[in-house]
Amino acid sequence: MKRSFFLFLLAFTLVACEQHYKMGEDVPAVAGADNVFQESASSSQQAPSPSARQFLAYEHWLTVDASETEVAGIYRQSLATCQSLPDAGCVVLESRLSTGRRSSAAIKMRVRPEFVKKMTESLGKLGEITHQSTTVEDLATPIGDAEKKLAMLTSYRAQLEGLRGKANNDIDAAIKITKELAQVQSDLEALTGEHAHLLKRVQTEVLNLRIESEQNLSWWAPIKSAISDFSGNLAQGVSTAITATAFVLPWLFVFGVLTWLVRKVWSKFKRKTTPPR
Repeated sequence: MKRSFFLFLLAFTLVACEQHYKMGEDVPAVAGADNVFQESASSSQQAPSPSARQFLAYEHWLTVDASETEVAGIYRQSLATCQSLPDAGCVVLESRLSTGRRSSAAIKMRVRPEFVKKMTESLGKLGEITHQSTTVEDLATPIGDAEKKLAMLTSYRAQLEGLRGKANNDIDAAIKITKELAQVQSDLEALTGEHAHLLKRVQTEVLNLRIESEQNLSWWAPIKSAISDFSGNLAQGVSTAITATAFVLPWLFVFGVLTWLVRKVWSKFKRKTTPPR
């Protein structure tokens, strides 16, 4: 009887807590929630929680035009600058360099807001800035939702731990509670990582840098390009002519046969219609 009553109490508590978690209702903060937030903040270099204005995630696009010989140098200098400023929190997310015809390079980095201005100013001295734009995403709602879910999951975990302490020798109840605790802990860890990622997005900014040589091409570049392509274009032209001949020859044969038949038929018809002299 006692065991049945305990199982009933356990099932009722689990259902109530799970419904409370799924419906997204507000719950009072508990001591465990502070630990979760501290863990997520420490993963973001222990930066303070952003204010209302700082819930904005910025992403910048910057295009610098320079001569073909300077593209690779600016690219390497930009990478070196990023790596030499650890205090700026600069992390290279993506980079590529093309040194062939019309050299170009691209770098995507995550930096602190104050570094974006310094990087823009330094690049303006190395080349001509031809394009500059910024997009902003408001992350106030996702961050608020993540924090609310973290508090609810932490409260749910605390209630499950309390029930596990009361299970004593009830093996079935202990197994159910342990299984539910494992799932809640997994959800907590995943949500903590998501919350930390959102905080990092509002505490740092993404800078997309493109270096090209569109406007700084030398007058000799088109001529040089045409000369270097001459042999290839000649081979392509000869190939096209041979292919066209292969397509035309069968049609010439068919046209010749049809012409001969038409002339032969016309000759017979003309002899029949011509009166004898």
